[in-house]
Amino acid sequence: MKKILFIGNRFPVLNVLLRDSDFTVTHVLSQKDSFLQKDLDAQHIPYTSYGTDDKERVVSTILSAEYDILVSNGCTFILPISQFQNEHRVFINVHPSYLPYLRGRHPVNGVFIRNLQFTGASVHFMDDSIDSGNIIARKKVSVSGGIDLWLLYRLSFILEAEVFQHAIIKLKKSNFTYQGYTIRSIGSYYTRKSEDMFVDLHTMSTETILGRIKSFGIPTQGVTAVIEKKTYKIYKADKITNSYLLTRYSQYKAGQILLEDQNQLLIRTIDGMIKISSFLIVG
Repeated sequence: MKKILFIGNRFPVLNVLLRDSDFTVTHVLSQKDSFLQKDLDAQHIPYTSYGTDDKERVVSTILSAEYDILVSNGCTFILPISQFQNEHRVFINVHPSYLPYLRGRHPVNGVFIRNLQFTGASVHFMDDSIDSGNIIARKKVSVSGGIDLWLLYRLSFILEAEVFQHAIIKLKKSNFTYQGYTIRSIGSYYTRKSEDMFVDLHTMSTETILGRIKSFGIPTQGVTAVIEKKTYKIYKADKITNSYLLTRYSQYKAGQILLEDQNQLLIRTIDGMIKISSFLIVG
């Protein structure tokens, strides 16, 4: 039976391991206030929590732990894998993108901000670099058909568990000697920056504005905009194409509120019009 050390911030991949009689999960390191911690608390599963400033403590914990396989799924640190390795251990990362596309910390946001038409999940062997190492298994799916950021996150977690299950089958069949395969494509990286989460309604195109709002359109994120001297956090907006409205307000300036109530704002842009339907005034 293989001993597992799991580190990360979400539960579905860990659940695959907990249900597999060939594994015993001996250590769980959970990021504080994560989806994983909430699920662990709900199911009374013991764990050690860590914060964003606890890398040194986490590395020390991993160095002193006994395990055969380390599985990382949402760990925000770049772990020094070369310090942990020995001839018997396996190090696996589960990443919510179709690698080599969207390496980095925030690939789910990256799908929309980079205007990709696909998402996915990948399982790969770990080294000291970011989301590199030979691929064990991966899957690519379309993001068409009404996928927003909330649903994309959930889809990513489902895919991670599914692809991880395929990877485990491959590894078991080879008695954990399978080496995976390399990807020749350079791919891409995405880690969100503060400037990505800001929209300027006076200068940006309608498509740019809507793309950024879609990329961060959940309550814990959102984009910031200054509208008529007030600061807003915006979570949802739609393009208005009605010819009457576009003609009626064609002489108004970009960034100006055309119509409003407590829950909706109609805003002029440099090349059209948007309706903001989820927002907070934050300043």
